[in-house]
Amino acid sequence: MDVWGSRRFRIRGAIALAGVAAIAIAMGSCGIRDRSTGAEAVVERFTALIDKKDYDGASRLTSYPAGASATLKQVFDGLAPGKPDYRVTQFIGLDGTTGLFSMTGAWNFGDKRDWKYDLNGTVRKLSVGWRISWDPALIVPQLDAKRTAKLVRTYAQPS
Repeated sequence: MDVWGSRRFRIRGAIALAGVAAIAIAMGSCGIRDRSTGAEAVVERFTALIDKKDYDGASRLTSYPAGASATLKQVFDGLAPGKPDYRVTQFIGLDGTTGLFSMTGAWNFGDKRDWKYDLNGTVRKLSVGWRISWDPALIVPQLDAKRTAKLVRTYAQPS
């Protein structure tokens, strides 16, 4: 008998290892597919579209596309030429139909002129799929239907 044991033991071990590997691959591929269409993926796509200033695409991922589109367009126009950078910082799946997320919003307006803030949102599974519950404050803190976001340049008065 060699160091590795009998031939029968090696064959059974190889079969068991192959079975475990097959199960792991199958479960992993299901997880990848679920993430690409699931709630967390919708939130990730939403932030990526905002970063590209694609207000139309981002608004389609919300529960109120018309309102989201108008608000996002106004924010992008009002904060031009700023560059947005939104990142998901936390995602919590509550059940099969609801999730919560936190993200950081940041805008760069040039040389050392940055604005950074934290935001929270909800994603829900609707009849059309996962959608972000629309709220204007999801893009800029304290933004609502009566407020707008606008970059105002101020210059110091000469002395």
